[in-house]
Amino acid sequence: MLFTTEHAYVVAPNGGGESFSPTDAGDATTESLRPTTVPFAEATPPAEVSASDTLRPLSPFGPARASSPSAPGLVARQYDLGGATRFYRALSDGEHAYVGVANEGVLAIVRGGGPRFSSRSLVHAEDLQIATDSDGAVWARGRDNDIAKMVDGRLRRLVLPPEIAPQAVASGPEGAYLVAIVLDEQRHPTNVVRVYGSTHTGFRQLVERTLTLPTSLVSIPFAGVGTDGHVWMGLQITRESGEGSRMYGAAVIDPASETVLYHHRDAPQGTGLSIPDEVSTMAFDGAGNAWFATLSGAARVEPFQAIVFGEARGVRGDVVTDVVAGTNVMWIAAAEGLGSYADREFDFFQPPIVMQHRPTSLAADGAGHIWAAGRYGLLQHDGTDWAHFDSTSGLPTDELRDVEVDGQGRVWLLTPDALLVLEPQRGPR
Repeated sequence: MLFTTEHAYVVAPNGGGESFSPTDAGDATTESLRPTTVPFAEATPPAEVSASDTLRPLSPFGPARASSPSAPGLVARQYDLGGATRFYRALSDGEHAYVGVANEGVLAIVRGGGPRFSSRSLVHAEDLQIATDSDGAVWARGRDNDIAKMVDGRLRRLVLPPEIAPQAVASGPEGAYLVAIVLDEQRHPTNVVRVYGSTHTGFRQLVERTLTLPTSLVSIPFAGVGTDGHVWMGLQITRESGEGSRMYGAAVIDPASETVLYHHRDAPQGTGLSIPDEVSTMAFDGAGNAWFATLSGAARVEPFQAIVFGEARGVRGDVVTDVVAGTNVMWIAAAEGLGSYADREFDFFQPPIVMQHRPTSLAADGAGHIWAAGRYGLLQHDGTDWAHFDSTSGLPTDELRDVEVDGQGRVWLLTPDALLVLEPQRGPR
């Protein structure tokens, strides 16, 4: 097979396709071929040739043969790879061809057009989650909820027990945490949840709890771990009608207690606090309160009360896409722009550079500085000024779907088809 950057061809001694003809040899020492310009529909297959004629040893061109090299007739036809494009490498073992496809993994092609297999990608579609363990190693959740560790600049998948489905990762007081759902014998999700803590080589189980839910658990889209070691997790459950799924607020597991708290819209007194069901991300402020991004504003959960900040309480636009804690301030990415909350007041009057680019995803580094990503690139706040970066500044794309910062200060950016890592500058410039 022959691969260009965007097409694949089958090249063979016979069959319909585009004919190849010998090049002028000159004083060359090897035989070579080049395609003629015969259209596909008019191409004439060459006559059948025997293996002995086709697979004869190459010999150097002598002066007498320089003007008339000989070569077997070959024909190329385009091969359909099911929409895959942007090939960057191809290998063959005789029976199979393996093709690297940009952002799609590896295709294995069986001779004769047999089954094709694609490797999985660690690039998640929308949500980027990373966690840093006590050794400074970084763990990432990828597409299909695979868990990978950054080793020598590469992400290496972690082999997990078959009875669990990993869901979310988060950093906490003891390093990296992994939240997983226990599967039944048919590998369907149950309402049993396990929390794992990072070790030097992987994860060890910390706690297992059976959740009390109105319907069955579908997934845990995100998680967070407070300074007290309590594990918070967003809940997605099946709808009561049995068709589709919906968010159901968040559950809180205390590893030292059997009691699980459930914060959702209709939480009965004593079982949790009332917050919107449609939560998407979370963060903790300096006082240890949990903040959630919801479709109804920013929700703050305190030990004994929950407050939802919507339009009536200062958030510009009820839909909040992300929240993050900076230095003595909470940052909120809302429908009508980026705002901050400090001293019991919201401030959505940001500089023009911030208002113009409307970030939707937020992250904070170890110094409390804010990184904000969206459709128009990356914003960074150093505590005083804002800076903007996009494709004109060196990024491969303007469209960023998520941003995270790990414990080593590296900035992780999720694009529609790639994962970018920005290394912090070390030492003097």
